[in-house]
Amino acid sequence: MKSEVGKFEEQLALLASIIDSSDDAIISKTLDGVITSWNRGAQNIFGYSMEEAIGKNNSLIVPPGMIKEEAEIIEKIKKGEPVNHQETQRLKKNGDLVDISLTISPIRNSKGIIIGASKIARDISGSKKAKAEISKLNLELEERVALRTNQLQTINREMEAFTYSVSRDLRAPLRIINGFSQILIEDYSSQLDEAGQKTLLKIMKNAKRMGRLIDDLLAFSQLGRSEIRTSEVDMNQLVSEVLEEIAISGISIPVQLRLSDLHSAHGDVNLLKQVWTNLLTNAIKYSSKKKHPTIEIGMKNDGDKNIYFIKDNGAGFDMHYYSKLFGVFQRLHKESEFEGSIYFTCKDLRTTKDSSGS
Repeated sequence: MKSEVGKFEEQLALLASIIDSSDDAIISKTLDGVITSWNRGAQNIFGYSMEEAIGKNNSLIVPPGMIKEEAEIIEKIKKGEPVNHQETQRLKKNGDLVDISLTISPIRNSKGIIIGASKIARDISGSKKAKAEISKLNLELEERVALRTNQLQTINREMEAFTYSVSRDLRAPLRIINGFSQILIEDYSSQLDEAGQKTLLKIMKNAKRMGRLIDDLLAFSQLGRSEIRTSEVDMNQLVSEVLEEIAISGISIPVQLRLSDLHSAHGDVNLLKQVWTNLLTNAIKYSSKKKHPTIEIGMKNDGDKNIYFIKDNGAGFDMHYYSKLFGVFQRLHKESEFEGSIYFTCKDLRTTKDSSGS
């Protein structure tokens, strides 16, 4: 059996081994600042060997401008107050400064009297450098974002000016084309053969289509400029309003319209109305050539989300081109099959379709 003294010596040797193998600098000193122990970590961080450091004053590694800081730390230790993770700088043997994190505790003798201090210094140069790099990158990113935002605002202003210019400049000649074509049909139809009359009708039809394109372009540009104002939206009432407006506009609503009860939603009522309008008009348009067109409007619950959907038995589309379905200025059917120009979607409103083109 090992004696108590042997066990104690063994524990001391183990503790000394742990201290010496630590990557952190573990140093002890008297209250006068004289270094009494110096481990391998201290040698690696500050560059002084054990022989060079022990017996020397701690000012050996304190930069001249931080002597006052070191004196304040000693005063805290004398009062029995520890220092925890204080970030500061110390001086290496080669004259370089090193960023460190200090944790210092009082050393007491057997009577409880404070006779010195035990210091753990961790080299945080790498983490400080990383933080500085991150701060620099964040600053550069903010500057790039600000620059890009300014560029986008300029582009948006230019696009807005262009859109209104196109609208103003194109509407006048369109009105003239349509007006004179109408005069020819009304006043000179007897002098035109059937082919001439059909040609004029085509001119009028395409002039009206051009007008719709201009309206759609304006509507699209205005969506991007609208400020989002969220509120509680009664979806039943909103869908009813949209259906009424579609009916007033002259679009025939299929007789087989299935409308389920819809829960309220939280969003921008104007943008939601635009979504419902476009999806419903598309559903009507693409199911118009069916013998018994059917449109179903409903919702289902998915956890904490309400999913609103529109189904129709219309023309459908090739799933190979699914990615283009809601692309701006994209079409999945020829103009000769279904008239129309621009289609919109909203990320916050998901639709469920069977063989739908809407």
